[in-house]
Amino acid sequence: MSRFSLLLSLLAVTTAAAVQLDAQAASLAASPNPIGVAAGVTVGATTISWNAPGHASVAIHLGSASGAVFATGGSSGWAQTGTWVSEGMQFVLVDGSTSAVLATTVAHLVPMLAILPDQTLLTDNTGLAVATIQWNAPGHGSDVLGVIVGNGTCCFASGGPGAATGLAATGKWVTNGMVFNLWDITTNQKLASAAVTVQAATKGREFIRFNGKLIAVEAF
Repeated sequence: MSRFSLLLSLLAVTTAAAVQLDAQAASLAASPNPIGVAAGVTVGATTISWNAPGHASVAIHLGSASGAVFATGGSSGWAQTGTWVSEGMQFVLVDGSTSAVLATTVAHLVPMLAILPDQTLLTDNTGLAVATIQWNAPGHGSDVLGVIVGNGTCCFASGGPGAATGLAATGKWVTNGMVFNLWDITTNQKLASAAVTVQAATKGREFIRFNGKLIAVEAF
């Protein structure tokens, strides 16, 4: 290999390493992420922040490096979205001069309030059921969150400062149509609601073999 060819190879390796270093140094983040949304809501809002040392100008694109431009700025900054961020939406940080992709981040949505294992619960002949209530309210962690049954007073369950997420199990007292509300107690703001459907377990038919014959029996 000639000296000229060797110099070209070294230059290519150095350039590739520099590009890789830039890509590693740049960062892009969404906060909150995941985004808590009320039941049935499919979009939310978040704040996108970036840091790209060594890049004088950058742009944030939606979906891909060639997608719509959401924001532009210098080597660091932030921009707040509207309430249009959907599950799995990708934000792409691009160098304003070279169009090189520096970093990406993907936004996710989660229900603020959910009934586990499902919002339709099965009961026996008492008409009562047991549920687990799960809440997730990013951005409200510095306040006090409370889960209230119907229009009752606080609280069936609550989280203290910093407790933006949590879950709690009920006893066997959940009835059909019961509503659970998630409140920010500090600001007296209702964040989300979830209604429960309680229904009797349906009878099914199972077959067992007895004395060489199949016999149908009712089963719950």
